[in-house]
Amino acid sequence: MGEDVECPEQPKPQTLQIPESSEVYRFEPGVRVQLSRDGGRTWATEIDLGGHDARAAYRRAMQGGGDDMGPGPLDALFDPRTDNVILAMGREGVLVRTSPGQSEWVAVGRYEYIPLETVGQVAVLLQGEIWLAAALALVAFAGWNSRVDSRWAVGLAIVLGVIWLAVAVAARPATASGYMSAFAILPALVVTLLALPLAVWQGWRSYRRAPAIPLRAAAFGLGAGLLYLTPFILWGFGIVSRYHQALLGAVVLVAVPLLPGAYGIMRARRADHEVP
Repeated sequence: MGEDVECPEQPKPQTLQIPESSEVYRFEPGVRVQLSRDGGRTWATEIDLGGHDARAAYRRAMQGGGDDMGPGPLDALFDPRTDNVILAMGREGVLVRTSPGQSEWVAVGRYEYIPLETVGQVAVLLQGEIWLAAALALVAFAGWNSRVDSRWAVGLAIVLGVIWLAVAVAARPATASGYMSAFAILPALVVTLLALPLAVWQGWRSYRRAPAIPLRAAAFGLGAGLLYLTPFILWGFGIVSRYHQALLGAVVLVAVPLLPGAYGIMRARRADHEVP
């Protein structure tokens, strides 16, 4: 349902030779701009372009539309009048690198750089993933508490877990745009609403038996939700470059505690049934 923002194949690095100078610029679209002052023997990063994938997703969420141009720089030129290097950045407008070593984003019509820097902006981008984290926390909470109930309650938690995994992998809410964004978030909301009554019911039954059980279950569920959300937060801030990498990391991080946790629940259920 969602889609990756960048093109599958990244263009090879391109270079720009400054006339009558040993300075050479090399730019990798969506990665960085490098500068060599010795004709290309050594390179230093001048501009870090990391985070384009998340910025493009945020721009699509705010403005709609796709990103068929891919990440910039798409081209570059040197302006001999100002000694500026001008980089064509696709839908992010133009990036002007001045001779003193500073850069400035310049809008070109409706194409402009939209920063993704604050917690609030990342939260807007990750609305669907936040709902999925809440749903996972509720499913994990219900599963932990299900040790005090019948087998079909455990089965419900497992079914909801499988549904959650399918939605998390297929929907990819942060990468959707336009009317598709609502359809991408909707399954996450549905899973959350399905898990909520089971979590409340199981939590209440556990509390009646031993008040400490729901507290441990809450810690387990909250930890699972935070582990799932962490790679997407790193993606939103440009630390993880691609959404599919964040998704893979989230699934792995969630599987690490959930699988032993599920095994512990089954052992606890067997132990409960063996008690005379």
